[in-house]
Amino acid sequence: MKRKVHRKKKTNQYLQLYTSVLSIIQENPFISMKDIHNRFLTIHGSIMFSISTLRRIMKYNRIVYKKATWRTPSKSNIEGKEQYIQTLNQYKQNGYNIISIDETGFINNQMPIKGYCKKGFPLKASKCVPKRSKLSCIMAISDSGAYWENYKDENINGCRFCTFICNIIQQVKSRNCVFIMDNIVFHKKTCKKHH
Repeated sequence: MKRKVHRKKKTNQYLQLYTSVLSIIQENPFISMKDIHNRFLTIHGSIMFSISTLRRIMKYNRIVYKKATWRTPSKSNIEGKEQYIQTLNQYKQNGYNIISIDETGFINNQMPIKGYCKKGFPLKASKCVPKRSKLSCIMAISDSGAYWENYKDENINGCRFCTFICNIIQQVKSRNCVFIMDNIVFHKKTCKKHH
């Protein structure tokens, strides 16, 4: 004779716990397990449970820790790369000074990579975050080994980039220069002004 298995019914307390946890991670999927636990106790102080219980509830309800989808990288253009290399080699053979320029920034609050959500669903995150402090840097280096750098406690715009370019041109003292940069909008505006 087979033994009957009596499954425990989900109590109102369990449903309240699950509903609150789901609401917390939907509000902020990058929150830690400890912060979920503390947040729940702040809202529902009368219900006491351990982090191990929270972990079991999340596992049972298929809430998993996964990598967030922020953006989809674009496909590389192989033909464009080959043409770019050929053009660059021609400039080098003709004695041009090749100078590469780029900007970078350091932020005190980086975007998290992983967070919680229901299993089988992608974790889509919004980039609406509080104002963050940022240190921006413009760098340039030539094929001869010379380099230039400039730091700002703010974002780089067309005016600051144009000033940086002018300083390089004055120091190089040569009209035979080729500047390599990416296709940000203010890069194109700066090039048109100099042209």
